[in-house]
Amino acid sequence: MSENGSPSGIAPLPGRDGHVGGIESMTIDGRRYYFGFDYKGDMVVSPLIDDPDAMAAFASEHMLLTDGAHDAAYWRDLVDDAVRESGLCYDTDRVLTSERLSREPMPPRHSHLRYLLGTLTGHWDEWPPDASLPGNWDLLFGLLGGRG
Repeated sequence: MSENGSPSGIAPLPGRDGHVGGIESMTIDGRRYYFGFDYKGDMVVSPLIDDPDAMAAFASEHMLLTDGAHDAAYWRDLVDDAVRESGLCYDTDRVLTSERLSREPMPPRHSHLRYLLGTLTGHWDEWPPDASLPGNWDLLFGLLGGRG
């Protein structure tokens, strides 16, 4: 058991435990990250997780599917699916590089990244300069020209 009381050692984002959702993934500077997403509620429910088994364990502890809870083995298949396809965006929008993002003052208004930032904070139109992202999502600010 971890310090946060979770067998996986990974806590959901504050107030986002037990959501019905799925697994999404993106690549940041060549490293694959997974995250839980509540499609109906338009919200990210987990930190970025770079280990597929840890993502499956997190999902089995903190997420539900429309038919209820499932074990880590079941979720692991969904983690693998998240590498091949997304329920949120096109594949090209799931590959981020610090080089590209550091040139952009803010992700374009209708981009996948801007959408994710909005689902994390509730700020859909303006991005406040003093905003912080929950969990380890702050690493995105480092990519966005060092803001955050």
